[in-house]
Amino acid sequence: MRYKIILTPKMAEELRNHILKDRSQEQMAITLCGINHLKDEIRLLGRHLILLPPEAFLKQSSAYLEILPQVQRHVLKMAASEGLSQIDWHSHPGESPNISFSGIDDHHEKRLSQYLNKKIPGTFYGSVVMNQSAIDARVWEANHDKIQSMPVDSIRWGGLNDDKPCSAKKRGSINKPESIDERFSRQVRAFGIGLQERLRRCRIGIIGVGGIGGIIIEMLARLGADDWVLVDDDIVETSNLNRLPGSTIKDVYHWTLKVSLAQRNIARANPYARVRAFPCSVSNPKTLQALKSCDLLVVSTDNHSSRLITNRISIQYLIPLIHVGVNIDVDGEQKIIDISGEYVLPSLGDWCLQCAGIIDTQLAGWEFADEELRKTLKERGYVKDTPAPAVYHLNGVIACLASAEIHNLIFPYKPIRRYLTYDELKGELLSLEVQPKNNCPVCSVEGGFLGLGDLEPLPDYEGKEKVFPLPDQFETEEPEEKDIELSPETLSEDLHLPIAMSKEFGHDLEDV
Repeated sequence: MRYKIILTPKMAEELRNHILKDRSQEQMAITLCGINHLKDEIRLLGRHLILLPPEAFLKQSSAYLEILPQVQRHVLKMAASEGLSQIDWHSHPGESPNISFSGIDDHHEKRLSQYLNKKIPGTFYGSVVMNQSAIDARVWEANHDKIQSMPVDSIRWGGLNDDKPCSAKKRGSINKPESIDERFSRQVRAFGIGLQERLRRCRIGIIGVGGIGGIIIEMLARLGADDWVLVDDDIVETSNLNRLPGSTIKDVYHWTLKVSLAQRNIARANPYARVRAFPCSVSNPKTLQALKSCDLLVVSTDNHSSRLITNRISIQYLIPLIHVGVNIDVDGEQKIIDISGEYVLPSLGDWCLQCAGIIDTQLAGWEFADEELRKTLKERGYVKDTPAPAVYHLNGVIACLASAEIHNLIFPYKPIRRYLTYDELKGELLSLEVQPKNNCPVCSVEGGFLGLGDLEPLPDYEGKEKVFPLPDQFETEEPEEKDIELSPETLSEDLHLPIAMSKEFGHDLEDV
């Protein structure tokens, strides 16, 4: 089993700054993590970052840390309240490119792992040691009565940038430098072989493989993307031929699935690519399972329900998401009043598509409704059933801009632009800023789903007991509070183990 630790960009920055700010003494922090269980990998997803202030220590020196027991108990209660896994982070002196855990680390971590395994079953305990030049990480596994440590395969520091810890490097085989594939030689001249290596490791989920999604697939496939999950329940129709890459009149006659067309286009660019195609809705349970294994999600649909679902997966499983969309408005006299488009790449841990106003949750609910209710909504004018105008060149412009930002996310080469709009009539490109919403019911830590992973079941979007309110009945429900009791008596009073104290607990140490 492989292990991966994933942090949000903000969390990664704060953690590094805290651990490496004062090298004269060891520093510590902790992340409390949700879990994403995959077939051959367990991803530990950072939900809470807990920093350790100097006053939380009984002892702190350049080579040793000892923590106040009441701080230990407080953190354990915090982890137990949500069933979160614990990862300790601490610094070691020196700047060696090879770093490893000390004997003291081994002793204390093994004890803490055994303790947590009994008190919070089903969770994992891991640890990370780092200096300015190197990092090592491990997860302690409990097999019956035996506790053993396993190296963490990689640490993702926000975005798609991964570090391989020293133990994982030693455990893996030494790879010879790969020869440059002639297909990519011209782009390797600019970006190096590293781009191709990262593209091969990145699993990309595309939700909506029609006009815009099809062009993005074509571009990323020819860039070198090698691992795909494609989701679209539609077939090729005659009205699609003006903007669907690679489509022909034969596809219309044969009712070709759009995901099959996309798969065919990928194979033409890269016959060895791995493609999983789902000719069904994004709300399908099998589709949801496949998408949570991705490294990047691209939603290029024209409805709010698919954006709502994809946004939830992105937040809950810490998977970067990019939304791409276009708009053409024509007045009653067939005069064009707007030709525009946008891509939005939310900053995980700061804001999401719902914060940015990209998702209308009321419309999303109506789109989920059954045929009888949708008919009522159409009659009242709340749901439009007329296809939106679409043209290939506008799709192409937005798909190009989005593909360039995806390239930049996978292999950074320029400042990131998270919200870019294009106005064709004005000839303008405008970069926008989104203000985070601390009370967002989706992406906030308090009341939201950030980093929970499999600890929070995804909604049954296709359940039969769904009720979607009409406009005059619509209300926003407050998130249900979780009331979990865990008495201090259930936690050890005498553990003196390294752990961190949150700067956001809102308590003085004496009050913990």
